[in-house]
Amino acid sequence: MNLKSIMGVMSLGIAQGAEITITVEGTDEEEAIKGIDELMRSEFS
Repeated sequence: MNLKSIMGVMSLGIAQGAEITITVEGTDEEEAIKGIDELMRSEFS
């Protein structure tokens, strides 16, 4: 899943207040998880 698209994230059907687990792998995993965290906080807070 490409999380750069907010529509892609919304299409997952995750309910508000749900607990999810996100796993990242690769040489840029720290940067990737920070970006995901920022996206989730800005769009869903």
